[in-house]
Amino acid sequence: MTGALPINYKDKGGPTSLACPIVGHRRGRPDVHLAENNAQRIMVMGGAKQQAIGRFPLLTAYLQAFEHALTQPFPKLMVIGYGFRDLHVNQVIAKAMMNGLRLSIIDPRGVEVTFNVIKSGATQGETPSSLDALLKRSLAGASRRGLSEIFGIDQAELNKILRFF
Repeated sequence: MTGALPINYKDKGGPTSLACPIVGHRRGRPDVHLAENNAQRIMVMGGAKQQAIGRFPLLTAYLQAFEHALTQPFPKLMVIGYGFRDLHVNQVIAKAMMNGLRLSIIDPRGVEVTFNVIKSGATQGETPSSLDALLKRSLAGASRRGLSEIFGIDQAELNKILRFF
């Protein structure tokens, strides 16, 4: 689990970059989500994550910063190890995809990890084919390699990832 980082983005007419985790999980406990809030631990579990996030200013600020970053001109999002199971995050990503988001995914499952978006969107009234088309249009790259391979021994894969930016 990576602890929460300070929100750090530039919004002065230039490119916006954002480095903060929205959710994370403990190995072996994917239903337990943690973030550091100064010295306090915040745990958000189960299906009511969006309501729980609203009760904590730190988590609310992270989600707002994430939304803000994805509304900037020519947005890009590199997703590393996110399983696309949180509807509130998926909604932000889907809205950004409709407005031109370029998406790159690093996950052992490759782009198949996005099938959760298609399934959850279908339960929210979207058709699976429209969400699949949106994902295909937005997808700029993907890798099944682990980060230790990408940043260690596989220079070709690293170059592919760096071209995304």
